[in-house]
Amino acid sequence: MHFDYDQRNGTYLVIILDPIQSKQLVPHQLQMLLNNQIPQLLKVELDNNNDTYQLQYDLTSKKRLFQVLQTCPPTIQMFYEMAFRLVQTIANSTMYMLNEEQYVLHGDFIYCGRDVADLYVCYLPIPSVYSVSMEHQLRLLLLRMLASVDGLNGETDGIIKLMNVLQDEDYLIPDLKDVLKDAWMKQVISTDKPIVHVQNLITNPTNQSNDKHHIWFKIKNLWNKPRKRESHPTKLDTISINSKPPITGVTSVLVNKQDTMHEEIKIIVNKHGVEEVIHFHEDRFIVGRNQAGVHYTDTTEGISRVHCEFVKFKDQLEIKDLGSLNGSYLNGEFLIPYKTYPFRFGDVLRIVTTEIRITT
Repeated sequence: MHFDYDQRNGTYLVIILDPIQSKQLVPHQLQMLLNNQIPQLLKVELDNNNDTYQLQYDLTSKKRLFQVLQTCPPTIQMFYEMAFRLVQTIANSTMYMLNEEQYVLHGDFIYCGRDVADLYVCYLPIPSVYSVSMEHQLRLLLLRMLASVDGLNGETDGIIKLMNVLQDEDYLIPDLKDVLKDAWMKQVISTDKPIVHVQNLITNPTNQSNDKHHIWFKIKNLWNKPRKRESHPTKLDTISINSKPPITGVTSVLVNKQDTMHEEIKIIVNKHGVEEVIHFHEDRFIVGRNQAGVHYTDTTEGISRVHCEFVKFKDQLEIKDLGSLNGSYLNGEFLIPYKTYPFRFGDVLRIVTTEIRITT
């Protein structure tokens, strides 16, 4: 299977199935997805062309979750709400005759709407299982989301209960949902009593410090916990685009970096005839208006908060637009949002009036 992005009256994530894979589509699951707007699932359309099927997921007006979390870190209350809605979506699978093992819980396939807690996930109606269990995928995903939280604000009880559930190798998803719901509701109620909580924190500073140490010790242990593998074939191990590494349920931050460009790359930013040279030392380079979460801040009118991203991959550099409002243009050609394009020496990327090229 391969995935790509397309734009025609909106932005779409496209998963392409060959004839053999197309025959594996589960009819009742496919019809459920096509005929219903299931809460928190990306709306899907089916296109058939010469025995090749395409599942087209509508991303219009949506942003990648981790792109948003990077630029707008959530509060602990928002984290609980996001996590609860995500886990609730998985737990409600049987209500729609879906299989909880067939969600694609990878950062590139989780989006949010107008509200960051309005999450949407991708469901693949093909019967197979991950080599990594759904419970382990949720564990890693929630830890990554928690890492983006803008301070715990004294919250320890809910986090400790959450860690206690996640550290159990055979925890149950309904139990995880209940813990998250309880923590979320307590945060909602506590917003009406800020003085009481502030006083408690002031009178017990030592306990607060110990609790935080205990929490992050648990998080570290969970993050490094060996995953329990099954003997079944990996569901998405064969998904690729431009010969990229296989995507699994493990989030991209855990994938080992290798085969990056050996030559030092310099990015040349031209704004109204004035050039600025930036050394590209990392694997990613994000350009946008928002000072938080980007590597280069461009406040030119029309630039989105997070506009575009450069990525080093093996011996080449790639560019993608991150769903910006006014778009990005590579050598005059409009870039489909989230679709990856090679960016070579001599190429020119234009975002509004800013032009970007690379050199060594």
